[in-house]
Amino acid sequence: GTLAILFSIQRILKDADANKWNRFLILEDDVIFHRNFKLEWSKKIKTIPDHWKLLFLGNSMHRWRFRERAKIHPAGYLTCRGAIPGAFALGIDRSVIGDLWRGILTGKSPWDINPLKQINTMYPGKCIVLHPPLCIAGVEDSDLRDRDMNQKAADCGWNLKQFY
Repeated sequence: GTLAILFSIQRILKDADANKWNRFLILEDDVIFHRNFKLEWSKKIKTIPDHWKLLFLGNSMHRWRFRERAKIHPAGYLTCRGAIPGAFALGIDRSVIGDLWRGILTGKSPWDINPLKQINTMYPGKCIVLHPPLCIAGVEDSDLRDRDMNQKAADCGWNLKQFY
């Protein structure tokens, strides 16, 4: 599971670099979109700072992490210190492809923990997390985890009524 994701991400980064994509979005197979995604996205896109390196359309951070490590911005996003768990709907800026590639080569950590944490550490305030999220992860049927969706939603502060 974890190794397969790292191999897939390597291929995506290689393709993005070869095709000279300035920004691109990676959607994992467990992503669940907000019921009114188009409307909510059209509002959010106007408030997201253009200097972002990583753009998380959702995340799997537990509430304690929000309290301890996140700064909520009135424009509807947050920035965090440390790891930002949950890379199921992630925008990537071309400028960090090389840094991500090096982070993946270690193979020591899941994609959303070490490689993305390195970018967040290198570029403080430039890894933007939409808040509230426009995407969440379906966790009940996963090769990497098998959890109760209601419990995960409670842990992460997801309002499931907005997604189902």
